[in-house]
Amino acid sequence: MPDIECYLDFGTGCANIDALKGGKAMWIEAITVRTARAGQCVQLLEDMAAFREQGAVAGPLWFACYRNLEVENEICVHLAWKAESQAMARTDWGLLIARRFARHGLVHHTLWKQTAYTCFK
Repeated sequence: MPDIECYLDFGTGCANIDALKGGKAMWIEAITVRTARAGQCVQLLEDMAAFREQGAVAGPLWFACYRNLEVENEICVHLAWKAESQAMARTDWGLLIARRFARHGLVHHTLWKQTAYTCFK
């Protein structure tokens, strides 16, 4: 992973995202599932770890799994994509994960684009 230089204006608490990511546009695909039981989440996270290692062609920049700290039967997968190499739309990777998750609960599949500036205040 390349080094990232962060340019933060401490007076305003805002960082220029272009500086943070070296001028390369990026977007996130988030797939969340709320299962019937918390125990299902453990198996889904194990499945996602195995899925990550399959080495599919044209994969995301990075792939991360998260457990909700307040709702123990909810997990989310984030896929980060380069805007110049992947259209900002639901991807085959994201749709496959959403289909796997749908077997276990309610799925929410969303797309996120970074704003020009991120404020830390």
